[in-house]
Amino acid sequence: MKLFALTALALALTPACTAYAQTNASPAKPWKIHDALDLPDWLTLRGDFRARYETLSRQFRPGLTGSDQGLFLRTNLFAEAKFAPFRIGAELIDSRSYLTDVGSGVTADDVNAAELVQAYGAVTLKSVLAPGDKLDAQFGRFTMNLGSARLAGRHAFRNATNAFTGLRVDWTDAKNTEATLFYTLPHTRLPNDRDSVLNNKVVFDTETFDLTFWGALLRRKDLPFHSSGEIFLFAVDEQDGRFQTLDREFYTPGARILRLPAPRAWDFELEGGVQRGSARSSNNPANIRDLSVRAAYVHATLGYTWASPWKPRLAFIYDYGSGDADPNDGISGRFDSLFGPRRADFGPRGLLNDVPVGNITSPALRLDIAPNPRFSGALFYRALFLAQARDAFAAGIRDPSGQSGRFAGHQLEITGRYWLIPNALRFDVGGVALLDANFESNAPNGRSVSPLFAFAEVDVSF
Repeated sequence: MKLFALTALALALTPACTAYAQTNASPAKPWKIHDALDLPDWLTLRGDFRARYETLSRQFRPGLTGSDQGLFLRTNLFAEAKFAPFRIGAELIDSRSYLTDVGSGVTADDVNAAELVQAYGAVTLKSVLAPGDKLDAQFGRFTMNLGSARLAGRHAFRNATNAFTGLRVDWTDAKNTEATLFYTLPHTRLPNDRDSVLNNKVVFDTETFDLTFWGALLRRKDLPFHSSGEIFLFAVDEQDGRFQTLDREFYTPGARILRLPAPRAWDFELEGGVQRGSARSSNNPANIRDLSVRAAYVHATLGYTWASPWKPRLAFIYDYGSGDADPNDGISGRFDSLFGPRRADFGPRGLLNDVPVGNITSPALRLDIAPNPRFSGALFYRALFLAQARDAFAAGIRDPSGQSGRFAGHQLEITGRYWLIPNALRFDVGGVALLDANFESNAPNGRSVSPLFAFAEVDVSF
């Protein structure tokens, strides 16, 4: 009932929000802490507070029972001082959960209390390699988005984000070429034991040379059909240290081409890559086999935007992440999405967290609307199939025999977003239903349930 109540609220608010925005087109300038403190222009200070309630009916994860709920709070404060050509910055994020219990699916992805995710120095230089170019070097702790962010990016929906320690260099020429080089130590989010997570214990994240992430990306903006393109190579090198790991040591080369949405125009995106290297079958010392990695992924989108007042955009989408065809052949075929968020492609995480990036083949259809600058909404449908019937799907649900089939259900999602005060106070609501989940019902460790998930959140920027 909670799901239907929240979804109904989103639909009911749509006309009211539209009418309110039309009659309040010129709101007063929102309150900002930088202006309130009368800080100088060389110093940036801003913050954000988000409160989100999530509810999950019909728990589907093995080992958990009943429904689930959580109140997730996230507060962040960012500061940066600029002394051209130098700048220094820091960001503190406090991510906590409440209303959860021992039967909850909450993890370290949701709780990361009082964490300094950014603490960096940077320098920006001009005309370094050629007249008119720009080079920006950042070192220390930082978050980052690379390309589409599918393989490395900052999380927006998830309560806790990825962060890295290392060096990143971005170079832009005077025309249309950009290049990025980076060498980083990804942070291990702590605490990662269940009792500490449930109690919002403050344990600072760690980074060591036991896990490194490095690579390069080259982007060109003036390709045919008003498109841009990228080629990239990302590498992960992981070994046991403080924690037992999968000892991943593989490379992910890939490419992407895209044309951004625009009224009365088609847009498109095609991205894909392969993974080659080695990894262990498990991080359990009692069950370890060294495997060769042979994996791949593809994302394709074709969309069209109409030039009507509601700016509707309809997109046809397809996603593929390879799975492991044979668990005994010494080859790991399951695609690893590295450090990438998956909200934009596969729906919300949080307590739901149902669609994996690996072992999936999935066509989808998405409709977006934006009746005015304050309100936007979306309807999203996905048909879910396993790429390989013997590999695991969501939450480790698996049938080693492959007899449970490959169809994993229909995923339906509705979301709505409204700015009560533009750039200051925002309300988001959404719901997800997984229907006809045949594989989850038939798998030996699965359940015959159709999960229902909903969330409502308020976000205050200051």
